[in-house]
Amino acid sequence: MTNCSVCGGPAVPFREVDRHIFLACETCGLIQLDAHTLARIDSGEAVFKYADGYWASEMVAARERAFGIAMARTAEVFLYCRRPIRRFLDVGTGPGTFLDAVAAYLPHVADRFRAVERFPPPEPERTQQANYRIGRVGDYPPESFDAGLCIEVFEHLTPNMVDRLLAEIASVSRADACFLVNTGLADYTRDECPAYLDPIGRGHITIWTVLAVNHLARRHGLVATAVPGRSWCFLLEKANLPRPSTEDRAATALSENRSSLQRPDAGASPVGLLGEVALREAFYYDQFLKRSRWAMALDDEVGRLRHALAAAPVAPAACQDGGLAAEVTALRADLAAIHASRSWRVTAGLRFFSRLVRHAGSRPRRTEQPPPHPAITATAASVSGTARRHSPRTWSIPRSRN
Repeated sequence: MTNCSVCGGPAVPFREVDRHIFLACETCGLIQLDAHTLARIDSGEAVFKYADGYWASEMVAARERAFGIAMARTAEVFLYCRRPIRRFLDVGTGPGTFLDAVAAYLPHVADRFRAVERFPPPEPERTQQANYRIGRVGDYPPESFDAGLCIEVFEHLTPNMVDRLLAEIASVSRADACFLVNTGLADYTRDECPAYLDPIGRGHITIWTVLAVNHLARRHGLVATAVPGRSWCFLLEKANLPRPSTEDRAATALSENRSSLQRPDAGASPVGLLGEVALREAFYYDQFLKRSRWAMALDDEVGRLRHALAAAPVAPAACQDGGLAAEVTALRADLAAIHASRSWRVTAGLRFFSRLVRHAGSRPRRTEQPPPHPAITATAASVSGTARRHSPRTWSIPRSRN
């Protein structure tokens, strides 16, 4: 039995992808490459070789992401954060077009934003913004930032690298700082997009859970919190206790942070509206998931009752065993009560859909993927800037429609 490299729990074979064995921890849920391969990567060995033309194919998509989903995620952080945001850091920013998007959409607060990339593209492809930095998160002074983003980074790193990155984020964060970490989590990889586990094509070598992140984060004074309705991101905050629910925080966002998303020359900003819509979408999707699980559980209960009735040897009237007769009568009464209930009527559509999924199987979208980030070829040098952000459609980040 192999032990998990994060929590020490039992890690069992999960899947083989491109001749690489992945293990899943039965305790914290982390999905990871085998320990030997992770150790080779940690030592600086270039285990995976990537295409030389990565940045050439990536630049158009990087710009689209920076001017799209990154702006939505930024607005969400401004609404989630429990402290005024005066300094904001984009971790693993790639070419830095995120700063160009900020300058275009939020020019009145653009001086608050910084972006760092350890493995940048060629110089002609980089942003010309002054706040773009080549280096590590830890290169910034302690307690420099109130909030930030880390989009599509964690899945490219070994657990040791994530641990060091968390230490650096904790060092540069002020009390109650809030980062949104965008990465396909284990539930997403298991249930929605198995192709996200891709060590060769995209360099995805670890798939995280909030529990696994917290095993590492808490020792650095950080806490990870799930975002309901999203299997592809979580909040990471410098706090010792779990934070208030995301729904409560979105509804009670700090007035200063909310006003930062409003342009003085135009009133409501598209970025602010984008963030509000994104949070609302996450809330309603979470409600849909809960009701779908409820409908499926109801359908299972009806099936159980029908099976129990079919297995009854005799009808209650002819039964000599009064106890058995009472049991059969109770089963029929339970089944009749469910059929007569409002819950049974309103979940008809959900139950029909769930049966289709069960019979046909869930088929996650498979889309053409650009080549991966070249960072893992030099992973031993640093942790902070590896990996690049991926778009929600072409890079299989689920349900990020905003």
